[in-house]
Amino acid sequence: MNRIALPVLLSLPVLVAIGFLGIVLYVLNTAGNDLQALEEKALQQSANSLAAVIAGDDRFLREIGSLDQVIYRIESLPGRPVVDGRSDDWPVVQAETLGLSHLLEINFAYTEETLNYQLRIGEDAEDLFLFYRVVDDFVVLRQINHPSVHRNDHIQIAFLGSDDLFRRYTIAAIQPGHVEAMEIGHNGRALRAAPAINGRWLATEDGYNVELKIPKALLPTRFSTLVADVDEEGRSVRSLVGRSHTTETGVLGSLISSPTPLELLINGLPWDAVVYDAAGIPVAGTMPTSSADFHEAKSVIRSGDDSLGV
Repeated sequence: MNRIALPVLLSLPVLVAIGFLGIVLYVLNTAGNDLQALEEKALQQSANSLAAVIAGDDRFLREIGSLDQVIYRIESLPGRPVVDGRSDDWPVVQAETLGLSHLLEINFAYTEETLNYQLRIGEDAEDLFLFYRVVDDFVVLRQINHPSVHRNDHIQIAFLGSDDLFRRYTIAAIQPGHVEAMEIGHNGRALRAAPAINGRWLATEDGYNVELKIPKALLPTRFSTLVADVDEEGRSVRSLVGRSHTTETGVLGSLISSPTPLELLINGLPWDAVVYDAAGIPVAGTMPTSSADFHEAKSVIRSGDDSLGV
């Protein structure tokens, strides 16, 4: 698809002419019937134009999920966190809770008491930081001198590296404390330690926390992570929970820093606006808070006969 430069999109002349995807735009209702009709017509035209702009740019389509990629949102950290497995220096980063609706694999009976976790992703100028608060009813650590890193509770990370090579890593702990990632081969076996990806595994009353640091020089935009639950008996994987698999490039999600391109576009509009994905879930913008009457215009983002938003 042809792309339109974001600075151009954010200029006022273009904004006045554009509308939205699954977007709702609001303008204060100020005058009589004739003026109101003109305002509503202009607003609808703007909504239709913005819908076309969003439909024509992969950056925006990725955010509304129409490219079938999971979005991992990165928040900017106010300061460099201490990588100690504690969340007290992550106050501004919203946690995403993953559980039953994020099951990627299940081999035994599952409840959210057996495994669920909160994931936070943050960044500073040099590194990406990941924080997992894992609830696990029975934590199984790695066996000493055992070659496998998967016959125990563990975290998987995969990304398309800055050299365009697919890489997959596992984080497992013999005991709580400092941890380093192990690079995993295509056959699922551990190849070598990857000390550049390191952090802290901290035992908690209901499971464990893992805080990791990954140099941004390693990362492009494609990324996935998940948590695996393994129980002592048999030491086989009971379940995998995450938003996307880590097995190959095609299943990876996308890393997007906040504010995202779509958020920048919507925040620059001269109206209040909300963008919805095809499931009706808001992905950008805010509803107006004033109690005054508003005009409302809705426009569907389309690709051919397909509706990409509401």
